[in-house]
Order: sequence, then structure tokens, then C-alpha cells
Amino acid sequence: MSNPIATITELEQHLAAGLRALSELKAHLLTDTPSATEDGLKRNDGRMSEAGIAALYAEFAQSELTNTQIAHKFDISLSGVKQRRRMWRKGQ
Repeated sequence: MSNPIATITELEQHLAAGLRALSELKAHLLTDTPSATEDGLKRNDGRMSEAGIAALYAEFAQSELTNTQIAHKFDISLSGVKQRRRMWRKGQ
């Protein structure tokens, strides 16, 4: 029979490594996404396109990102995200 303390310590190390990997993946996903203009989420004048608004609303529904993280991801202002989130909530 193996030492239970050693087994617990080994499990803790595996969990810590897994958490580090998840954290790195999250950071990668937040910073290495294409810009909103490249994806056609913004019009030429810089405002959100219909597809951009739909993507933003889908993000609100499916994600637990903060307003700041969403603003960064979609390359829009924080106040713009807050305004769109209010509009999205009213439409629910």
C-alpha cells in the first residue's frame, strides 16, 4: 500500500500544474484573438456591425468574462460594453 501523504502531495502537484496550464490558456485566448475589425464585427466607421452586436450578445449569454475583458476582446470601450449589456438585458 502506498503512502497516503505522498499520494496527496502528488495529486496536489498535478492539480497545481493543471491550474497553471488553464491560466496560461485563458491568458492566451484573451490576448491572441483577432481584432474585431478583422472579423467583420465592426463597420468601416468603427461602430459595431450587426454581426458584432450578435457576437457581443452571444458573449454575454455564454461567458463569465467581465465587462473589461469583453471590451478588450472586442476592441470597444468599457462604456460601450456596459451600454450594450444593459440593452441586452432589456431584450431578455
